[in-house]
Amino acid sequence: MSSNHPRARAARDEGPREGGPRDGGRPHTGGPSGAMGPPEGEDPDRHPDGTPKRLGRYRLIRPISTGGMARVFEARRESIAGVSPRVAIKLILPDFAGEDRFRDLFVNEARIGSLLQHQNLVQIQDFDCEDGVYYLVMEYVEGVTLRRCISTARRHGQEIHPVVIAEVGRQVCE
Repeated sequence: MSSNHPRARAARDEGPREGGPRDGGRPHTGGPSGAMGPPEGEDPDRHPDGTPKRLGRYRLIRPISTGGMARVFEARRESIAGVSPRVAIKLILPDFAGEDRFRDLFVNEARIGSLLQHQNLVQIQDFDCEDGVYYLVMEYVEGVTLRRCISTARRHGQEIHPVVIAEVGRQVCE
């Protein structure tokens, strides 16, 4: 699939990354002894926002998008023999995680999303809860989001050509 496909996708942060995929994109830092490890005071099992780095079979690598009530992470589903496909995992933001109303909305999103199947929709692969943390596992789609294309065009004083808008609309309606 081409990176300009208008498919709804787990948004991807196109910013520079430090570190690598195995360390969650964090820069490597050495302690006083020069030993490599997390910075002093940082929980090695959690991201800086308090999100666990592991949920079941999934290892959360880095946050890629944050919305009004949830954050999406790039993650890996770890299996036997080193099979580790990339997925996107959506979690309720910590500020809302304890509220029944937001949890119910999230459960409904997972339920409805799992019923939908279309080439222009990200597929739901799993939904679970571990230690009170509900998470939605989705297909990871590489590429630039439509939102990013629009904001980049605006930032550069450009307009999206009507032919492009019409093509996106046509594909959404397929």
